[in-house]
Amino acid sequence: MGQSMQTIKRRIRSIQSTMKITNAMELVATSKLQKQKSKMEQNKEYSNYLYDTVSRILSVYGEQDHSYLKKRNFDKPLTIVFTGDTGLCGGYHANLFRYIEEHVKKEDPMMMIGQKGVVWANRNGYHLVKDYSSFDDITHAEANAIANDAMELYQNQEVSEIRIVFTEFVNSVSFEPRTMQLLPIVAQKQKLMKEVLFEPSPRAILDELIPMYIRCMTYSAFMRAKTSEHASRRMAMENATDNAQELTDGLLLQYNQARQAAITQEITEIVAGADAL
Repeated sequence: MGQSMQTIKRRIRSIQSTMKITNAMELVATSKLQKQKSKMEQNKEYSNYLYDTVSRILSVYGEQDHSYLKKRNFDKPLTIVFTGDTGLCGGYHANLFRYIEEHVKKEDPMMMIGQKGVVWANRNGYHLVKDYSSFDDITHAEANAIANDAMELYQNQEVSEIRIVFTEFVNSVSFEPRTMQLLPIVAQKQKLMKEVLFEPSPRAILDELIPMYIRCMTYSAFMRAKTSEHASRRMAMENATDNAQELTDGLLLQYNQARQAAITQEITEIVAGADAL
């Protein structure tokens, strides 16, 4: 019985030690989530405004021979995927990889961002035209470089379209993988209440605005994906801490029961010895 109690005490100490780590990681993830969410919301306002501007111009322009607007006569989409560099974030990567398996062909070109995604894609035989490892916190300049690489492939007629696969942040406990098409542009046509004049011409504006839009949406997708990763990690660490607490409570109950049984046995032996005298 004594050995059993010592074993239980060791398990309790081990679980409590792990619980301290998961609790600390939960606090760190919560702090990162709040900061990342604030940055994402600020970027979202800008990206939405830029999208509306492109839509307004297309509502007037309407010309489909622009290189960023017309569809290609072959099917070879380029997929940009945002993943993380580290684990311990629940089902974040598992859900994203399952979504990729359902929506992306292995022979289609892919640009993978994040160490976890690079390792997974290479292991499963996906066609990586470029990979970006150790991109835990992408700057705007790095996002621009990714977008520029993708646009170069599109301009060279090497791919038929550009799309981004990332995890959309819905709220602090809900995040879903989704696909965003970048090129060719699919903007919502707007009904303008009055005539709009563009200076210089709409085509000249689109030549400058669309690359800006592509870079902005690439960075926006990263911001949403990173926010989802932090939220998933926070929730995973919270669940791990709660599970550790439940295990500790159960082991404490077992320890107290074993201790009570040992005391009862000792009392019984003392009483039996006294009666024998």
